Amino acid sequence: MKLVKKVAAYMLFASVLLVGAASCSKESDNHEAEIEAVQLKEPVSLGNAAISGVKITIYVSKDADATKLSPVFKLSSGATISPKNGSTQDFTNPVKYVVTSEDKAVTREYEVSVRREAMLSNPFDSWEKKPADASSDNSIYYTPTNSDWSTANIGNVLLRGLGYNVKNTVDQTEDAFQGAKAAIIRTEFVSDKPVFGQNTPIATGSLFLGSFTTLHLMTDPLKCTSFGVPITRKPLSVSGYYKYLPGDKLTDENFTVIPNGKDSCAIYAVVFTGTEPLNGRNVLTDSRIIAKAVLKGGKQPVYTKFDLVLDYKRDVVPGENLMFTIVCSSSWDGNIFKGAVGSTLFVDDIKVTTKNI
Repeated sequence: MKLVKKVAAYMLFASVLLVGAASCSKESDNHEAEIEAVQLKEPVSLGNAAISGVKITIYVSKDADATKLSPVFKLSSGATISPKNGSTQDFTNPVKYVVTSEDKAVTREYEVSVRREAMLSNPFDSWEKKPADASSDNSIYYTPTNSDWSTANIGNVLLRGLGYNVKNTVDQTEDAFQGAKAAIIRTEFVSDKPVFGQNTPIATGSLFLGSFTTLHLMTDPLKCTSFGVPITRKPLSVSGYYKYLPGDKLTDENFTVIPNGKDSCAIYAVVFTGTEPLNGRNVLTDSRIIAKAVLKGGKQPVYTKFDLVLDYKRDVVPGENLMFTIVCSSSWDGNIFKGAVGSTLFVDDIKVTTKNI
């Protein structure tokens, strides 16, 4: 009997050890479900992918085939991913990936998208009608063809739809320095009464590298402009040709004439870090800016060459995420709704000089 009791006690002790060992093993399993880095099997990557929370952007060359790309993800220790890591996917639209932690307790969904290398230089010879199927002249505007250059024209279209007689602030023109066409950028009248509860008497024309969203049009229109495109080379300088005819009467945000005031145009280039664009409130002041070059121009009736050399506050760090914008504006203080209706800026043949980082 004593022998039986000893054997039973030994077996109980052994089982406790096994359960304890199993418990320790499970407790040691990693509960993180993170994507830490991304690389492509194909030789079309332009450097580090941008990981911002659960959104990942992979930058590829202009000739990359986005329908057949095979990203390889570095995951948290022991984690798994679906679709299968390294499998070929069609990135015409963003692809959803689900990461599961080693202990199976945590899952996290990521959205992975592909973005081609930005086209920085532009001769502004080719423009396209938007929307392509527009049936009303009131809804038509033009934008540079197949490029990363944007305007606020869609905002002007929406304002017209709400009854404001505002003209498009950016258009194509045959009055070019060279080539078939150039860009013409104007400051236009909106209303001498508040628009959406804000004093916005004028719409300043802006042609820029980036995108425009109507999301904030009624609440904070300066945030509608998303300035910046991702870059993998270091911009050194920006050149081009411009002429400028300021409007007759400079007015403030209340549409009050400023005695003896003269409008000025703005052409500037900005390099900044991160993956989030700048906007009309911080494009020249944000703490992420590491280089900029600015031209503030008065009346210039004939095309004149400009050369902007970027002044860097510090060296570019290899591997850091960089963005770049060029902004051409018909009124220097348009961001505070100060300008002259009729101010007109012509811009042609912008070229950006870059070098490897």
